[in-house]
Amino acid sequence: MDQPTPGDATGHPSHLNNRCLTNADTFRAVLQRDRDTENRYLLTVELSSHKQGMENSSRPETGEFAAFLAEISDSALKFRNLDVLREEDL
Repeated sequence: MDQPTPGDATGHPSHLNNRCLTNADTFRAVLQRDRDTENRYLLTVELSSHKQGMENSSRPETGEFAAFLAEISDSALKFRNLDVLREEDL
């Protein structure tokens, strides 16, 4: 079975808003492809606050989207709960 890639219509981060972030005030999604490892992608979703992130994590749509990502992934998904320590425009 052909699996959708993160860059196509079913996996592109522009569809995150419809899948799991419908209640988020502000978010930023960045999809990156590893240049050194074929078929390795990193999706980073940044919400406006820790509280909003925790609320979003408990939404059924977020669980459904995680299940979708797990289906098209060759290995286990890894989730991180990170605090921004510093942000600069260089």
